[in-house]
Amino acid sequence: MKYIISSILSLAVLALAFFYFRNCLRCPYELPDDEAWECVIGKKKAHLLAERSDVELYSKRQVLVQWENGRRSWENVSRLPHYRKISAVNVRKQALVSVDSVDSLIVGKTLREIESTLACASRIKGSKVAFPIKVLKRDESVSADSVTVTFRDSVATAVEYTMTPDKDAKLYSMVPGLFFLIDRGVKAPQRDGYISHLAGDEKVKDKGYHFGDFTLKVVKFIFKLLVFILFLAFVVLTPIIVASPVLMLGGEDFISSEIAIALGILVELVCLYAFVVVYFIFDGPGWFVPLLSVVACAVLTTINYRMQ
Repeated sequence: MKYIISSILSLAVLALAFFYFRNCLRCPYELPDDEAWECVIGKKKAHLLAERSDVELYSKRQVLVQWENGRRSWENVSRLPHYRKISAVNVRKQALVSVDSVDSLIVGKTLREIESTLACASRIKGSKVAFPIKVLKRDESVSADSVTVTFRDSVATAVEYTMTPDKDAKLYSMVPGLFFLIDRGVKAPQRDGYISHLAGDEKVKDKGYHFGDFTLKVVKFIFKLLVFILFLAFVVLTPIIVASPVLMLGGEDFISSEIAIALGILVELVCLYAFVVVYFIFDGPGWFVPLLSVVACAVLTTINYRMQ
């Protein structure tokens, strides 16, 4: 029974990871054709594309707008007469490409093709289009945080970027196989998020301080802390959860415990390697969480070995 439960948990974690990653690599935003997404700003017709998801304050929220002349810019919400349901775009998330492949991945492509495969254009001015695409060079501590693409007849003809010193850029080269993906272009991760605002919504006026305000803040903080701890535990323990059915084989007398432990460690190493690659792509270069996962796997595998 323990083996069955462990196998179900392992498959559930793999399924959650699969759908999570597929969701993160979705198209950055939708481009609806209905009139509800259009408005007039300063006597100019504008098409609303997406809203920034990295800004919480209502007064500082911005919407990505495409004007009737094709220009694209970020506009403050206060300038808009209305907007309804917009797909949120995290502008801090970048696509990853290498110096050797950046031209081949962009030149000859249309704007929509680039946005579908790499990242959402953050600014369009005339024939110049800016993209949040990080350009990396193998084994060197330099990178470019964005690229400017020149379009002619709706097709990209040239790519411009400036390489600057970046102490973390070399870490991407330290993960075996990661540059194999970067050479082929890694799409900017964009999680699903929809911000809904109806026309005519009014802000609720502050009626002053209440004792319940502080209590609510404390409850929200505790809830967020618990969610963070659960998420961190889920992330850190994923390799050991996936490997647990193999580790338990020895305890269930299917095979010898030594072989079960060896196979379990192999599964853990594969999961840890995949975890490091995904962590670098989605959250940037960093070793703290992957190393924490290694320690957790080592401790729990040792305990499992002692129990058997």
